[in-house]
This record gives sequence, C-alpha cells and structure tokens, in this order.
Amino acid sequence: VMCSYNRINGVYSSENNWLLNDVLRKQWGYKGLVMTDWGAINDDFRSRQSGLDLEMPGIGKRYKNLLKGIKKGLLFESDIDGCAKNIIDLNLKLNNLEYGAVCDYDEHFNLARKIAAESSVLLKNSSVLPLKSLVDVAIIGAFAESPRYQGTGSSKVNPYRLSSFLDALQSEGITYRYSPGYKSNGVEVDEKLENEAIELTKDKAVIVVFAGLPDAYESEGFDREAMRMPKAHLSLINRLCQLNKKVIVVLECGAPVEIPFHDQVDAILLTYLAGEAVGPATLDVLLGRVNPSGHLPETWPLNYEDCPSAKYFPGDGTNALYKESIYVGYRYYATAGKEVRYPFGFGLSYTKFAYANMEVKYQFVDDHICYAVSFDLTNDGSIEGKEAPQLYVESKAKGVYKPLHELKGFAKVNLKPHETKRITINLNQNDLKIFDLTTHDFVLEKGDYVFKIGASANDIKLTKTIAVEGQVTTSLVNDELMAYYHPAYPFETSDDLFEKILQDKIPYVLNRSKRPFNKNSTLKDLKKTLIGKILIYVVNVIARKMKGEANETNRKMFVESAMTMPLRGYTMSGLLTNNSVDGLIHMANRKFLRGLWCMIFKR
Repeated sequence: VMCSYNRINGVYSSENNWLLNDVLRKQWGYKGLVMTDWGAINDDFRSRQSGLDLEMPGIGKRYKNLLKGIKKGLLFESDIDGCAKNIIDLNLKLNNLEYGAVCDYDEHFNLARKIAAESSVLLKNSSVLPLKSLVDVAIIGAFAESPRYQGTGSSKVNPYRLSSFLDALQSEGITYRYSPGYKSNGVEVDEKLENEAIELTKDKAVIVVFAGLPDAYESEGFDREAMRMPKAHLSLINRLCQLNKKVIVVLECGAPVEIPFHDQVDAILLTYLAGEAVGPATLDVLLGRVNPSGHLPETWPLNYEDCPSAKYFPGDGTNALYKESIYVGYRYYATAGKEVRYPFGFGLSYTKFAYANMEVKYQFVDDHICYAVSFDLTNDGSIEGKEAPQLYVESKAKGVYKPLHELKGFAKVNLKPHETKRITINLNQNDLKIFDLTTHDFVLEKGDYVFKIGASANDIKLTKTIAVEGQVTTSLVNDELMAYYHPAYPFETSDDLFEKILQDKIPYVLNRSKRPFNKNSTLKDLKKTLIGKILIYVVNVIARKMKGEANETNRKMFVESAMTMPLRGYTMSGLLTNNSVDGLIHMANRKFLRGLWCMIFKR
C-alpha cells in the first residue's frame, strides 16, 4: 500500500498512525508493506513509528538520520525492526514466485483487444451503429492515427505493440479516407486542418470523428483546469454536425467531459484510455463484431458547475474542504434530483434487455444474515450481448443523513438472442450498516429498505421493500444537519455546519506564502522572495529546453510539480541534500549567512 502526499484532517498520511495502523492494519487486517509515494515522507522518525515501512525513492545515506534519531531517543530500534520485517516478508513472498516464465506478447495483445472492446461504453446510438462497412465512411480526427491510449507521467509505459485505428484498418486491408482535423496534442483550432477534414467528408454519408482530451489536459502533476474538451475538437465536431450527415464520435479520455454536441451527433462511443489494442478494439465495436457492454464507473454531469465540490475545490491552494461529505457522484445527483448527462452505471448495447420477477430471500452464510436478490434477465433483441445489472439499496430508516440509494452489488451476464437467465446478487446484511459519527462505529438501523435492480443509478427496473430488524436510531436524527438530509442544487454549506460533521474545528493550515517558510513550503510560496525568483528562473530555463509539441505535457508536468512540491521533496533527485534544502529555507527567511553555512559546510 502506498501512502499519499497530503494531510488528512491535519496529519500527513505518511505519519498518520490512525490511518496506517488503526484502520489499515488493525481494522482491515493488512499484513503487508506500506511505502510512500515518491517524496511523500514528512518526518523521518514519526513516520516509522506510525506504520510506514519503506521510503521511496531510496535517498543516499538517509539511514544515517535514522541512526541519529535512535541515539537521541526520537526513535526505537523496535520501530526499525518492524519496518525491516515487513520488507523482508515481502521479499520472501516474491522469491517464492516462479521466475523464467515466457511472456506471450501476442496473446497479451489479443486479451487487451478483447478487454478494450467489451469495456467500451456506448453513450448514444440513433440506430447508426453498428456499421455494415467503412466504404461510405470518412475517418476524421488525429486520435485515429495517434490515439490517447494511456495516462501521462508515472503510469506511462512503452507498449510492446501499439495499434491505432488506422493501423487496424491497414492490417485488415480496409481502404479508408482520413484527415486529422486537428493536431494530436493541440488545443487551438487549426483552420487549415479543419477545412481539409470538412472537404474530405463531402462524398461520404457517415463520419467517424475521434476526439477527447490530449495528454496536456490529463497528467500526473497537475489538476485539470476545466471539464471542457479542447477548442480544436469542439469546433471540428460542430462543423461536421452542420453537414447533415451521420456523425459518430469516438471519445478517448480518462475522465468525464462536458458534451455540448450530444444532441447534434448520432452516436457516441467512449473508449476511455483503452491501451495498446485500442485501434482494433474500436474497429471491432464499430463494425459490430463485439457488442459493447461497458458501464460508466462515474456520473457525467451536464456541466462542471453541477458538481457538489465545484464551489469548494481546490480551495485556497493549501486547504481543501470536502464539504460534500458522502454526496459524491451519483449519491449527490440522485438525492438532489439533479439532471445529469449520463448517470453512474449507464451503458447502452446493440440489443435490448428486460428485467422481471424479482424476489429477495434470507439466508445464513458464515453466521451472517445475507440476502439473495434474484430476478429474470432477458435479451429481447436479435444480437448476443452482455448486460451489467446493478443492485442499489435505499434505506427508509430514521437516523443519520444518507443518500437516496447506494450501489451494493452487480453482475455481468452474457445472453444470446431471446435467452433468459435467472440472476442472483448476494448481499451481506453488514453492508447495510451506516457509520455513526457519535460512537465512531457501524450501526444497522431498524426500518424498511428498498432493494432496487437497475441498469444504472437512474434507471431502476425492479424494486422490493424489506423490513430489517436493527437498532432504533431516531435519536441520531440531527435537525441542525437538514441541509445534508435534503441536499439541494447547487450544493452549498457553511463552515459552521461542516464543523458539526467533523465534530471539530476545521484544521486549517495557515497561508504558506508568508514568512517564516519551512520544508513544507513550496516554490510557489517563495515566488516573491529573492531565492524563490532565482529557483523559478532555473525551473523555466530547464522547461524551455523541452522543445517540441510532443513535450508540451512534460513541460507542464515538470513546471507544475516543481512549483507545488514541498521543498523537502527536492531531495528525491539526489541533487539537493536535507542540508541544502535547509539552507534555501534560511535564505528565503532572510538568514543568508546561515543558509550559506548549511549549503557549503554541512554538505
């Protein structure tokens, strides 16, 4: 398990004893190793006492600092022994694995193709898909040639074989007409490319346009600035929709985007970031060789402003308040009755499915009460397909505030044309429990529970109400929290109300852009100081050397990371020592001689 960079309720996760020991190891029974995200350690001694085993990356002779801590009584040998044991145990597990296995890359590619095709999400289809052929189809969009198939930053790898949509067409000998329409990593409209794309479509009846988010919009090191797609993509789609032709949009992106063109296009196929076989997988779906059966793992709002966190995130740059509490994603939209573009769990198919004959039975499994929720699922169409029925539960119990309903289980079922199967989704009664903020324990509330089977969070097909015996929790009803019992749109709440949920004062971290600076200050905090200006100049010089459009994302990631990383994180590269960082901090605090002493004589 890797711990994160941030504080949680005021305590860094790398030294959060409650998080790493009480929750992870004791409550969840975790027996393995806990490591840091790269450079996430804050306090060498406190972290080792709080359940952190391994600091990444390994930095020079950092172990000497731990030895000093032991000599000074700030750390015990037993703390280090516990860390070492977890590292050794992991090493022993790895040594027991079979080495020398041969990797069949072609088999892996074929599996990647199958997974990518099946997990594609059909968001809209006005009877234009599947295509019978590509004879009368224009292929538009640079992503058809240079696909967005993976993330950027630490997740970026070199695939053994990458096949774009055009590669897939060529490998099957399919002739096609193609125009990029925009630069693959571009944002602004390129009129020449756009006009060429429009010209190419004139003698075609159907247009397949590849669009989405370029690398520069989604990467490690910085947040997205908006949910909008690039101007180049939106402008191209808008002009294509004005041609009175069938328009199919293939979306390649890693997260939800606003879709202003939804009503103008005939079909939308979402591949997300579909990996090395994205090209042939997309071809399989468009031609109907594979019936798409992916369902959305998040809600797609109409606009970013609809998100319950929109008003509060990212906060002031240091503090982020999660005022929406439990109302994340569909839990908010369904409870507030807010219209969305696509609900959680949504996904169309080339066939139709029917739900019927729901029943709920009690049973005991390992001394626990469980519910067997059964129903009939029928493929009403003429094409074989897979459906993902979902089980939601709505609690009518009077107690703490809660969402309209929550996902409690799902299945994935393959059905031939006109075939019916009896489906059962099992649910442990413990999964109905809520967390009581007053006792800090899970409680089963007494009351009626509505079991719902649906095709998405907003498309409920069958319901059954069950009376559940539990604890009477009417005393937990809190009239002061009515804004959370009945969340409105837009979502708003005060600091005072949020503190009632926290049952504590908000642990604000003070503005870091004022002296005195410390090792948790960032280069952005130091931007008005002399040493800060010098360091920012150096960062920008390095960034300018990353030439070319292809490096735009790397430049942005480098600059944003350099500006927002705690100064202690600069030791990761090995170019700066702890003493060097201390020296820079002293200089920023106008203690220049002391800073020079640290940098020159304490190396």
